[in-house]
Amino acid sequence: RRRRAPPPVKPQEEGVGLTRGDLMGSPLGSSLQLFSKLYKSRCTPFDNRFGWEAHAHAPTKWWSRVPPDEAVKIHFYNVPVATDATMANPLLAIKAAAKEEDYVVFKLDIDTPPLERAIVEELVTNHKGTNAYLLVDEFFFEYHFLTPKEPNLHRFWAKRRGGSLPDAMHVMYQLRQKGIRAHFWI
Repeated sequence: RRRRAPPPVKPQEEGVGLTRGDLMGSPLGSSLQLFSKLYKSRCTPFDNRFGWEAHAHAPTKWWSRVPPDEAVKIHFYNVPVATDATMANPLLAIKAAAKEEDYVVFKLDIDTPPLERAIVEELVTNHKGTNAYLLVDEFFFEYHFLTPKEPNLHRFWAKRRGGSLPDAMHVMYQLRQKGIRAHFWI
């Protein structure tokens, strides 16, 4: 399919909302705020945000930090991301929530390389039939790859690393061949 270009940067008219999707595959936190501000500053505010977090949060405390006007736009799943046929699968959430005319941004950073790679594999191959690749316009991914020349580059990844720089580049190439603007996220 022909990919949608990001909307042109122009001031929004009062009362006119653009339909945008923001499906995040990482904990709701600073990156959610970063992406929201970044896209809003380019006149592309998100009308929905989805996020998953494996670590338990007290709902009252978590939601108390969310501004009321933003709370109606956030779908927070306090469960680990999964690849099964539940809403814990971000690709199924994309399929259920997004329409072709939506501009969908998907960030995947769950620090579990085998699970991340399974999600990316489905985005590239569509072997489970999610068709999410038809809906995702922009993709940010923290690919945990080995860097032999810089072994201490990402000490946090430690045993969570896998793959290589050529593997990471190939994945991004495949995504871009599908028409998805794919970016590394660190």
